[in-house]
Amino acid sequence: MNFNISDIFDSFLQGFLFMSILFSIHLVFSFHPYHRITPLLLFTSVLGIIAITINYYFFNTEISVLELLRESLTNSIISILFVLPLIFLISTIMMLRLSLRNRFEDPLLNLLDSDLNSE
Repeated sequence: MNFNISDIFDSFLQGFLFMSILFSIHLVFSFHPYHRITPLLLFTSVLGIIAITINYYFFNTEISVLELLRESLTNSIISILFVLPLIFLISTIMMLRLSLRNRFEDPLLNLLDSDLNSE
């Protein structure tokens, strides 16, 4: 499997576009009246449009913009699904380590227990 720099840069732009879309959706659905959503949404949209433009004009000139969006979102979701078992494994190991470790002796809790028992 040979990778050249254009494949790596294309994958980077596709992931950047995916994160831009996810962040825009997050901003819209977590709206709060005291937040200033307009600058963040405009900045995220501009970065997404820049990623689409660079990807379309330099790497994927033979397909339309909608096909480019569909392909980049599909590739991003597939790559997340490939990494997901590793994330689950690491989180399971971390949870097991946290749940099976011994608690350290806290002198303040021992003092509290002794005061409760003396009454």
